[in-house]
Amino acid sequence: MSTNFHRAAHTRPQTHRADDQRLIGVFDENRRGPLIIMIGGIHGNEKAGLKALEYLIKMLEVEHITNEAFQFTGRLIAIRGNIQAQKVNKRYINRDLNRMFRNDLLQTVLTKEERTAEEKELVEIIDFIKNSIADYHPDEIFVLDLHTTTAAGGIFTIINDSPEALEISLDLKAPVIEGFLRGIKGTILHYLNADNVHQNCTALCFEAGQHEDPLSVNRCIAAAVNFLSSVGAVEKLHIEPRHHRILHEYAAGHPIHSRLIYTHKIVEGDQFRMEPGFQNFDPIHENQLLANDINGPIYAPSTGLIVMPHYQEQGEDGFFIVEPLSDKVIG
Repeated sequence: MSTNFHRAAHTRPQTHRADDQRLIGVFDENRRGPLIIMIGGIHGNEKAGLKALEYLIKMLEVEHITNEAFQFTGRLIAIRGNIQAQKVNKRYINRDLNRMFRNDLLQTVLTKEERTAEEKELVEIIDFIKNSIADYHPDEIFVLDLHTTTAAGGIFTIINDSPEALEISLDLKAPVIEGFLRGIKGTILHYLNADNVHQNCTALCFEAGQHEDPLSVNRCIAAAVNFLSSVGAVEKLHIEPRHHRILHEYAAGHPIHSRLIYTHKIVEGDQFRMEPGFQNFDPIHENQLLANDINGPIYAPSTGLIVMPHYQEQGEDGFFIVEPLSDKVIG
């Protein structure tokens, strides 16, 4: 896909950018295939994914102008995450939405007459996704959740334990971290499985770089384009090499495949303060000073690579430590 994606001239695509705040857009050329759901802004201060999905829908709409051979298989739906938090450019209003996708919490929320901002968002997103599935009746569902981090440094993907998610992530040519979902709870990746949506569902998260870096938008676009190819919606011959190049340049030198070995949780009132200067995939050594809180210095419990050091006011995760599963790096 160039800005080019390309599309057959005789096929009229269905595109939809509705007034509904949740929906960014839909693209469907009436060729049956997977349902692809892409989400931006589950954290309201992470705007790169939202901008990228707006661009992606527009790119698809005009792709036929430069490439008549292009065909799109399946249906793409792009949606906004935490709309209320996006309006005030905060990670969340009352509670981290991407820690709330739990069935026990959802059942409690559904019984409440008055709901907090994130409780409303939780119910609306789940309803929207389930209605989209019921409307299309897909055989397969693929989900890409777009994020950015407070720290600069490398890009990476977070996957559930499905072999399909690992295969797709490796195809994106970005570092893959396994086991992340055991270090945190209640993400949308936890929720989107066959038990909850009654359909085969492969979901992964793409971390595109630092929140305010303009190039994070480019990396989100590149990941989304490559994702469409990886799940069979677009043939690889229609994907411009620059989309792989954008990801490769930012991931170069980082391990291809890692696993989570430690999570530092922040408790309210901790007064957690990360030591300055850490970036994603910076090497750290055991007993290295990483942060401070009300209880004193916080030292690395093991040697590894630091990921998502916490440099913002909101959030309950201080930092993560991962270890490479092999010597292979993005090269």
